[in-house]
Amino acid sequence: MSVLLTPLVLGYCGVVVLAAYTVRSAVGFGGGLIAIPLLALVLPVPLVVPLVTLLGLTQSVRYVSFERRSIHWPELRRLLLPSALGVLIGLYLFSALDPIWLSRALGAFLLMYVGLALFGPHSGLHADPRLVPFLAGPLGAAAAIVATLFGGMAGPIYVTYLDLARLDKNQFRATVQTILLVLAVMRMAGYIATGAIDMDALVAFGLALPAMIAGTYLGNCLHVRVSQRHFSTLVYLVLVASGTVLLTR
Repeated sequence: MSVLLTPLVLGYCGVVVLAAYTVRSAVGFGGGLIAIPLLALVLPVPLVVPLVTLLGLTQSVRYVSFERRSIHWPELRRLLLPSALGVLIGLYLFSALDPIWLSRALGAFLLMYVGLALFGPHSGLHADPRLVPFLAGPLGAAAAIVATLFGGMAGPIYVTYLDLARLDKNQFRATVQTILLVLAVMRMAGYIATGAIDMDALVAFGLALPAMIAGTYLGNCLHVRVSQRHFSTLVYLVLVASGTVLLTR
């Protein structure tokens, strides 16, 4: 696979990566949801998927190494096994199902969730704390299946679970980044095994890395300055944007 990276394409991709990883650094997820459909407009999907995986993996490693004390380990442990099983299921379903309809179903689910959270009877979606741990299995598996099928976009499903778990903003971001890191490592093993990580992907990664680093810095500044209430609002806005993109792609 050979890709012609003109100055115009490079500039466009730089802006997309900067925006995507500013959002991901600020709220803990959303990088792939923004980057994948926009980069796919100018780059082949077989290049976009490993590129976004490499960028997300790099950002997660950096963030988790600095903020590991904020990780909510009980919730992370509940998500690990279902996520591993979801990757295996996703690999099986990849050749059997139409990913377009799965993408639209996920988009509809996200918009419904945000609608219930913002406009429900108590202006927020709640669950009995005793029942929340039982949701880790189906939601963790669903997130991993989606990531395996689409090359990313698991964040909003993990967010649905962790939002119900009522973590504070620092625990929330650290835990989301950590589970996405683990998921990226599992997916990366599959990409290496299938030869999806080639020289084009590595060159594109090197070119995109400065924009990702700048986005990480900007997102950290935004995260520090935003209140818990405004943080929750920002998360819901990203979910609405993600759901809309998935429904219309």
